[in-house]
Amino acid sequence: MASRSDDDLIEVVTSSPEDWEPEAIEAAKAEIERRGLRFEPRPKSSPVETSADGSAEEAPTLPGRKIVAFVVGVLLSLVGVMISLVMVASSKSEAQRRQNRQLVPWTCAGAVLSFFVMFARTGC
Repeated sequence: MASRSDDDLIEVVTSSPEDWEPEAIEAAKAEIERRGLRFEPRPKSSPVETSADGSAEEAPTLPGRKIVAFVVGVLLSLVGVMISLVMVASSKSEAQRRQNRQLVPWTCAGAVLSFFVMFARTGC
């Protein structure tokens, strides 16, 4: 630990205990004391918060992020449908066209399914 920088030592001590071996944390604490470093422990932020009754609750997602995620997902679904339609239109033989036409309903069904999944997840 003596070769580590001050910031590295502070990170070892303040980070999650699961990230480091207990011996490494103790060695970092001892090295911090030896160097005489002072630091404020950072509050741990987590997407899961614990309520007063002890049950875990997820932190709310910002509405703007939900809308952006929804719009991006819809656009990606539409890109998939457009690629499928381009494949049908660019087919040279009737057999290829017939094969590619079978892809269109499945691609549309996948887009609709992903639309509903995104709608359910974002809660719009």
